[in-house]
Amino acid sequence: DHFLDPAHMDRVKEQFYSKWPSLADKQIILFAPTFRGAGQKEAWYDYSSLDLKQIYDYCGNDTVFMVKMHPFIRTPIPIPKAYADRIVDFSDYPDINELFYITDILITDYSSNFYEFSLLKKPILFYTYDREFYELTRGVHRSVLRYAPGRVCDSFNELMNVLKTKDYELNKTCQF
Repeated sequence: DHFLDPAHMDRVKEQFYSKWPSLADKQIILFAPTFRGAGQKEAWYDYSSLDLKQIYDYCGNDTVFMVKMHPFIRTPIPIPKAYADRIVDFSDYPDINELFYITDILITDYSSNFYEFSLLKKPILFYTYDREFYELTRGVHRSVLRYAPGRVCDSFNELMNVLKTKDYELNKTCQF
């Protein structure tokens, strides 16, 4: 219900920006993938699938790449101090839904978080660098390529190109 309550979303945004005023005038890209591995005890994410230098350079002074890892993942993303002004780890933030209100673009993968985010009718990108392996080993309810309500990117270069060209396939999100 909160996704359909503008007053609630405004209150959350106001509280968020009062705590992090430096983010108030920035475009926020939220990176929120699910975990890899068999379960909570073995959960991990392949951080080498991200080129933090390219992300940092892409962000410039007006964009922040916010990371919210799945709660099962205990190893934090290794953000170099030199990149910490543009790439920030919000994995400890308690409510991902609140982060959605301040997010301009969601990057996810096989996580169900896109269901809630799609209510906001903002771009969703699916970064699925391991799609074939993941679909064969962990399984998905529906084919990501066929049913994802947004642009599917199977490589980091493709993801960066979509961010640069803004070819988000937003129509898929709105139809969804």
